[in-house]
Amino acid sequence: MCGGILQQLLQQGNHFTEAEKLADFEYYDPLTTGDSTLSAVVQSILAAEVGYQDLAHEYFEHAIYVDLGDLHRNASDGVHVASAGGVWTALVCGFGGMRDHDGELSFDPRLPGDWPELSYPLQWHGSQLQITLTADRLLVEVRSGDPVSFSVRGTAHSASVDSPAAVPLPDQGPVLHGRPEFGRQARREDGTILSPTVPTTSAIPIVGFVGESGE
Repeated sequence: MCGGILQQLLQQGNHFTEAEKLADFEYYDPLTTGDSTLSAVVQSILAAEVGYQDLAHEYFEHAIYVDLGDLHRNASDGVHVASAGGVWTALVCGFGGMRDHDGELSFDPRLPGDWPELSYPLQWHGSQLQITLTADRLLVEVRSGDPVSFSVRGTAHSASVDSPAAVPLPDQGPVLHGRPEFGRQARREDGTILSPTVPTTSAIPIVGFVGESGE
């Protein structure tokens, strides 16, 4: 459930301030059990956005090894396709900082310090883009299709087939060290401490169908 709440900060991020996102992440991240194959993906993206860059990289590595490392002990049943897609999302939306809110394309990059470059193709309203992110700039190239308008950290830009946009970046966003920990805000009104737990259920008996013959 906590992972789902963090997901809303991603999908509806334009309705929250940066301070609200940080406060929500620091509250819910320690409560998220991570038992879903998609938890690490969402946590990586939000950690990158609010500034926990090392933690974002840690969650990203976990997402990569969901199948490669058989972290959930069920890789023999097949590939977690949604998790594999989530890895792409963590790259593009987490470290690449790409967002699509109300049909508006925007970027607020968070390239890890030891990554020289992140490059990926992007299809946007029929136009084929190539996005290349380095420590000091974001390059948007239109390989085919109509010109594309977008923003980088609130500033409007545009690119076309004949005119790529190279946007300088002074930094890769805020940097917070460590990871959120439980504090006073993790207590209920009665004083008890909230903690991450995975619910357990007892076996549900299977009731057979009784036909007219009584069998």
